[in-house]
Amino acid sequence: MAIPTIDSIYPNDASTGVPLGAEIQITFDRGIDLRSGKANVVIYGVDFDKTSGPDSTAWIDGKGNNPYFLKSPGFSGTVECDYELVYVNSLGATIDPQPEVLTEAAEIAASYRHKLIIKPKSLLAANANYKVYIIGDSEGGTSRGVSARTVFDIDSTVTSAAATLVAYGGYEGPSDDIIKVKITTAGDIGQAKYKWWYNSAGEGTAIIGRITSRRYRRLEDGIQIRFTGSSYTVD
Repeated sequence: MAIPTIDSIYPNDASTGVPLGAEIQITFDRGIDLRSGKANVVIYGVDFDKTSGPDSTAWIDGKGNNPYFLKSPGFSGTVECDYELVYVNSLGATIDPQPEVLTEAAEIAASYRHKLIIKPKSLLAANANYKVYIIGDSEGGTSRGVSARTVFDIDSTVTSAAATLVAYGGYEGPSDDIIKVKITTAGDIGQAKYKWWYNSAGEGTAIIGRITSRRYRRLEDGIQIRFTGSSYTVD
């Protein structure tokens, strides 16, 4: 698996006059895992910390003119952000609708690449310097870093009319598998029951649940399902 490289960054290095509400956008030459992007792309900005110690003692310079006054015994300059991944084409244009990509080979064949969009949770401070740190790829010899995509979309197929459901998520299991879902008690929302299991583990390992809403419910290994029908019948 190749190491992801950076195609483009916005704002550009050493940019000035960046809007206070700007998003940071990093486009890679291939897909990456969102989890590794969140963990290894960090923004440092203004440090406002003026406390120290277990009692959070406040340091105050009464006259305000001491250039050596300790203003940052800790560090609070990390910018809290939300992260989003979107696929773009070779020209950098967002693909709409977003494709389902099941394998690395399919991603490469279609020339899909990921744009990581980093959205600060609050406006950036005016007249301040910010730095974006992108930690190197773990495959390149470092202990951690942004990694090429290893968690791909799921291939969802419903083979029974007993229940209509939608599968969602990025499968994180160690090998290909099939999740089976069976309606065990007929009824509508709030009445019907179901069980699910991995095909490789067998029905004896099934986990039982009740259909209480049409919201997504988490299973395992990054998979979620959502029942969309009504008046469910027993498989």
